[in-house]
Amino acid sequence: MLLDRLREVGEIDWSKASLDSANDAGQKGGERTGPNPTDKGKTGSKRHLRADQEGVPLAVILTDADIPASNVFEELVDAIDPTKAPAEASSARE
Repeated sequence: MLLDRLREVGEIDWSKASLDSANDAGQKGGERTGPNPTDKGKTGSKRHLRADQEGVPLAVILTDADIPASNVFEELVDAIDPTKAPAEASSARE
């Protein structure tokens, strides 16, 4: 896996991370779609992303479009296995 290789060579910047989300139109519907509050309630999905300081994606979660980012915040933080992060990054989570 790419993230495992980036960890091995020290290419993940653990000093800071960012969390963001973006809505997508759910053109065919599906299990992870819901009313999009930014598109007149049309069906859609939302991608929630955690990235390192350089923009390397570390975790992605797909939800219904109407799920607030705050509802998946902890899940995004916990999506990275702390045993694979350097000691200074693991201690920052505590």
